[in-house]
Amino acid sequence: MTSQGNQAATLTRTSTGFNKQSGKFLQKRWEGTQDGINTVEAEVALTADDYTKDPEGGGKWSLTARFSAFTEEGTEETPVSEERVRFNDIQKSIYAHPSFSTLTQTQLEDVRRAVQDSEGAAFTVPLQQTLYDLVIGGVESFHVYQPAVVVTDTASENYPWNVGFSDFGKIFTTAGMIADAELDSGWKANLPASTGAPSGFIYGWLKKPPEIVTVAGNKTQLVQEYEYGLWSDVLYDPA
Repeated sequence: MTSQGNQAATLTRTSTGFNKQSGKFLQKRWEGTQDGINTVEAEVALTADDYTKDPEGGGKWSLTARFSAFTEEGTEETPVSEERVRFNDIQKSIYAHPSFSTLTQTQLEDVRRAVQDSEGAAFTVPLQQTLYDLVIGGVESFHVYQPAVVVTDTASENYPWNVGFSDFGKIFTTAGMIADAELDSGWKANLPASTGAPSGFIYGWLKKPPEIVTVAGNKTQLVQEYEYGLWSDVLYDPA
């Protein structure tokens, strides 16, 4: 970018760098008259992540700008990936709490009927009485914390995200999810297994539809989430 006459400004330096937050960036420096640098500033402000404009003395000025939304000639842009695991707070029926897993279905139904009758009940089986007392006392559910893996890829605003739709809503095994998400983080070895589910169910990771959002710095992000849980094999297909 060069302006002529009394508005002259010349691009004097171009370099590249890298940081963990934004990935690779391009840095440019212009030098020239104040009017020339003002002209450059008007254009740079539209695309740069940030820039500084400084007087150099003797009537000369400089402007240094940093751009992350760029692709070097002859190369393809590589998105910067962030991987994290979080836990979704799920509430389940108190009747499904592991503390009452030794009660038979008939014993659980006896407790439900007693709660519906609301006439008071005395059970000879201690666990039935404990369950009844909890429900009568207003405790109808308990918290379960299910892990979810979220992968966020960041690239320039015009990056051609390749989003397929064939596997959304399907259940991945733990190994399959790690491969599909291309996880590199060391914590992937500690993710729960996808085996040991009761008949009619699947332990695994539900792949949700992605989000593509525009963020600051002229960038876009592709956010992909996988939620772990126990899923019905009638309602969900394996990936």
